[in-house]
Amino acid sequence: MPENTQSNLVMVNVGDLMGTLWSGKWIIAVFTAVFAAGSVWYALSLSNFYTSTARLTQAEQSSNSLSSLVQQYSGLASVAGLSLGGDDEQIGYAIEVLQSRRFLQILLDKYDILVPLMAADGWDPESNELSIDPRLYDVETREWVREVRPPFSAKPSLEEAYEVWQTAFKVNRSGTFVSLSLQHFSPHLTQDWLSTVIMEINSFVKAQEVEEAERSINYLIEEVERTKVAESKTLLYDLIQRQTETIMLANVRDEYVFKTIDPPLVPLEKTGPSRSLLCIVITLIGAALGTMIVLLRNYLAAGSRD
Repeated sequence: MPENTQSNLVMVNVGDLMGTLWSGKWIIAVFTAVFAAGSVWYALSLSNFYTSTARLTQAEQSSNSLSSLVQQYSGLASVAGLSLGGDDEQIGYAIEVLQSRRFLQILLDKYDILVPLMAADGWDPESNELSIDPRLYDVETREWVREVRPPFSAKPSLEEAYEVWQTAFKVNRSGTFVSLSLQHFSPHLTQDWLSTVIMEINSFVKAQEVEEAERSINYLIEEVERTKVAESKTLLYDLIQRQTETIMLANVRDEYVFKTIDPPLVPLEKTGPSRSLLCIVITLIGAALGTMIVLLRNYLAAGSRD
């Protein structure tokens, strides 16, 4: 087919398309206007949310002398429960705990954050009070009233709370530095909860390592009583001394795993939602839907004529 003929067909098709859209301009305009108005109403109905952040680094724990001793006596060390991983392994473990259901359960049990986490739908900056969705939780009776089907219950489960928590709480690691962020309707709660998270993860890992150190000391003492080799006794006493130092360090150090570089603050500016972007996207969806309807009408009309 000659090139001129092809270009003419393209011009005719484009012209037909533009003519079809022009004839249905009012349909497109109505859909665009309705979706635009709806997007504004929807965007204004959304509550602001705020994000508090903290920057941490690992607190130095291990000593070169302890690492040397553990390497020399690695078989006994593994039985006694002494770790060969050092600080990097410790901070990696702490991050995994931070992102676990077990850690969230600790926060739920100690600080009763389930209601503001699962039932809040806004925050009043003047009164500094959370708005609780009455369809989910009755503030007066302090009971969960949401309607769900089995196996779910009115009170949200740990699994449900964990899904929401994962959306709100983020952990990012870059080498020896760790960034934490927490998002919520209340800027004051974001700062409070994030401070609590930092305190609790330090306490959790510290308690575990003190317990392990105490068990290791008990085992090593038994080994000292059993062994007759002087060199082995010396190594055992050195390991006991290092485990004792671990316990002493834990008892005088609050920032056991994470040392705070930049503490969480109460955010002054909202981080979302982006209402302008939301309005643009919904309006474009309305325009696209109106265009599709016009084209579909034209296609069906052409088919009926044929």
